[in-house]
Amino acid sequence: MKKIEAYIKPFRSTAVREALLGAGVRYISIHEVQETGHEKHQELYRGNKYDVDYTPLAVLTMIVDDELVDNLVDVIRGHARTGNDGDGKIVIVPVEKIYSVDLADHPPA
Repeated sequence: MKKIEAYIKPFRSTAVREALLGAGVRYISIHEVQETGHEKHQELYRGNKYDVDYTPLAVLTMIVDDELVDNLVDVIRGHARTGNDGDGKIVIVPVEKIYSVDLADHPPA
């Protein structure tokens, strides 16, 4: 099994979520984060430009079977891409075990 984390533009998260559910993903955790790094950019708010050193991102996290990973990466790329720099990134991490919190004396899922 693998954990996929997709860091994408927040306004693309609904389209990506719907496409992933349509591609067979059963559960997706979605949260918004702020990424900071070496690049500053300007944003426009009420007609004024402001320098900001963070970028808002949506993070979609899911645990999937290994054989789904390549297709899901294609789905994410196809629905998250805007054609501009900074569309995001996709991280794939191996999952060794998953334990259910409420079933402490049962084997891993």
